[in-house]
Amino acid sequence: TWQTVEPVEGQFDFSSVDDCILGARTNGLHLVFLWFASWKNGQSSYPPDWVKNDPKRFPWAVDGFGNTMNILSTFGDATRDADAKAFAALMRHIREVDGKNHTVLMMQVENEVGIVGDSRDRSPAAEAAYKAQVPKDLINYLVEHKATLAPELLEGWAAYGNKTSGTWEEVFGPGKSPTYRLYGPDLTQELKDKAWKQLNWASDEFFMAWRYSIYVNKVAAAGKAEYDIPMYANAWQQQPGCPRPGEYPCGGPVPQVNDIWRFGAPSIDMLSPDLYIPEFDWDCARYTRNGNPLFIPEANTGGGA
Repeated sequence: TWQTVEPVEGQFDFSSVDDCILGARTNGLHLVFLWFASWKNGQSSYPPDWVKNDPKRFPWAVDGFGNTMNILSTFGDATRDADAKAFAALMRHIREVDGKNHTVLMMQVENEVGIVGDSRDRSPAAEAAYKAQVPKDLINYLVEHKATLAPELLEGWAAYGNKTSGTWEEVFGPGKSPTYRLYGPDLTQELKDKAWKQLNWASDEFFMAWRYSIYVNKVAAAGKAEYDIPMYANAWQQQPGCPRPGEYPCGGPVPQVNDIWRFGAPSIDMLSPDLYIPEFDWDCARYTRNGNPLFIPEANTGGGA
């Protein structure tokens, strides 16, 4: 965890990493390390205290009711840069102690990223970006790869005319109402289902996928500059128990936004599903579109979590 290796800013302690590497070598094993840093399972539980206790420097996401969420905002450039600096130091250390032995084979960058509890970050910086133009380079990528885009992404774009300029809502349609509550005893599942059918999810999810992908790419690129081994990003899947963006982490590399992630995070070698659903083969097939290598970091037998 980021907290473990950098408990004080700029002071690194890699003893836990060395213990894992030594233990693996002793037992004839190899490792894939999981970098629990800005996010794990959508939440921000593992950053150091010096990050958590300085919200002005390291801002947090805000939900539609104005509540600060336990999620570091993707609009915190200082957060991103500090995460990337720590990850680079980690990768440099792994290269120094393991570059010849290759005990460590791959790295997972963050864990199941995305907004949980709302469909997007509604902090002031996020709102300003959402109301701004969709980045031109992303639009150009969609246009260039239109013939091979995931059908879910293509449908979300086509629903509003395949526009090649405009705000996120102009290009992908209006997002979820900021006062639509995903959780809480005041809403029954029936009411949630009824309300959700009247709302469009595409612009919120595409927007957050773009923000998370470029953030994670910055972290991964910093690490690869020190030690270039395969790196992947994993995703909590949309499934019957959490079918709506924000019930599963919105913006993570789920199949419908893999194309956005592929463009936004070129330093990530694989977009990987954590599979706890019975539709195992179906989800695997969605992750091999456009040549993405299938690597499953987490799974059960398909009978439920």
